[in-house]
Amino acid sequence: MIKTLKRSVAIASGKGGVGKTTFSINLAIALAQAGNRVLYFDGDLGLANAQIGFNCQADKNFSSVLSGEASIEDILVDTGYGVTLVPGASGEGELAALDYFRSSVVVQAFSQLEEQFDFLLVDCAAGISPTVMAFLKGCQQRIIVGTQDMTSVADAYATIKVMVKEQQLQNIYFVPNCVKDERAGLTLFDSLNSIVKKFLFTELGYLGTVTMDPAINTSWQRGTPIVELAPNSLIASNYRSIASNLLSAQPNLELDGAASRFFSNWG
Repeated sequence: MIKTLKRSVAIASGKGGVGKTTFSINLAIALAQAGNRVLYFDGDLGLANAQIGFNCQADKNFSSVLSGEASIEDILVDTGYGVTLVPGASGEGELAALDYFRSSVVVQAFSQLEEQFDFLLVDCAAGISPTVMAFLKGCQQRIIVGTQDMTSVADAYATIKVMVKEQQLQNIYFVPNCVKDERAGLTLFDSLNSIVKKFLFTELGYLGTVTMDPAINTSWQRGTPIVELAPNSLIASNYRSIASNLLSAQPNLELDGAASRFFSNWG
C-alpha cells in the first residue's frame, strides 16, 4: 500500500466508561494490520490501563521519562500485535495533573521517534484537564469517542466546545461507540454534529461506528483485543473500516499550524 502522511491522532472522551481505551487499542491494531508502523501512547498518566488491554508487561513507564531516569526509547514495549506501546503510569496523581508547560515537555520527548513510526495514537484521559488539552492540541487529528448515554453526549459536546472555542482546534471526529447498529450510530453522530454546527460553527468528521458486542468483555478477560479474538465479527469489521477511513482522511494542517504537532518534523 502507499504510505500516507505520517500522523499523530489523539483519542479522547468527555467522560470515562465509554470504551475509549478499547477503541484506541483495536484501532491501533487495525492500522498496524493495514501495514502501518503504529506507536501507542497511553496518555492517561494517572490511571493507565492499556497494558492490560494489550496483555503485556512493562518494567518502566512514562514517569521514568519525566523524572529523567530513562529515555522514551528505554520504555517502549512490543505488544505483539504490530503496535509499540509507550506505557503510562497508574496511581500517580501528580502525573495526571501535569500543567501545560510540563505537558509540552512530554510532547518534545517523542521527536526522537519520528523516523520509526507512521502513526502515533495518543489515548488521552477522560475530561478536559490541561494535560488532555495539550495532547489534543499536539496532535494533527482528534477523535472523540462517545455512547448514546445522555451524559456521554453532553460531556462530548463540552469537550468539543473547549477544543473549538478555547483552543481553536479543527480536524475533530466523533465516533459513536457501543451502539445497536450503523443506523443508530449515524443518528447519534448527526444529532451531535447538528448541535456543533449550530452553536460552534464547525463540523465534525465521521469515520464510522462501533457496534455493541458482548465479546468485548471476554476480550479484556483474556487480554486479547477483539480484532484478534474475533477477526470475522462485525465489530472487528467496524474497526478495520474506521482505520481505512482515517487513512483516507488527510488532515488540514493549515487549520491548526504545523508547529503544534507531537512529531514536529512530520508532514
